Amino acid sequence: MMKSLLLLVVSVLTSSSYVHAMRPARFDEEYTFTAPTGVRLVSTNDEGGGLSTQGVTTVFGADGGTLYEMPVFTGRRKIDLSPNGSVIVLDGNIYYGSNIMRPGDGVVTQVYLEGELWKDVRYITDLDGEPIDSGRIRGGGWAT
Repeated sequence: MMKSLLLLVVSVLTSSSYVHAMRPARFDEEYTFTAPTGVRLVSTNDEGGGLSTQGVTTVFGADGGTLYEMPVFTGRRKIDLSPNGSVIVLDGNIYYGSNIMRPGDGVVTQVYLEGELWKDVRYITDLDGEPIDSGRIRGGGWAT
């Protein structure tokens, strides 16, 4: 009996794939960023913290008044905000920020002007990015 169980375990282990897909963690309910000038961005997840990539981002002036709102959830992207709040730069992807990306010509940065998408910056087309070494590609097709 023990020998049969051992053979079954060995069989399963040797026939299964060792590629483990990366699954993102649940999002926080809210992501905030404050510029040195006091202008503040608040991005809220529709699920109140969950796996949804939908939400709303509001930009507040230094006086606390609402400058504008946009139907975009920043997630874990790196946020840069102009001193007056009119320009938002989001680097990386919603799940893993700017630490991990997918190989190919994907969008690596988004630039918003007054809450409207102004430019998608692509890795190869806009930045002349080099192909990513296959040794850096991890489970789920993500690269470090």
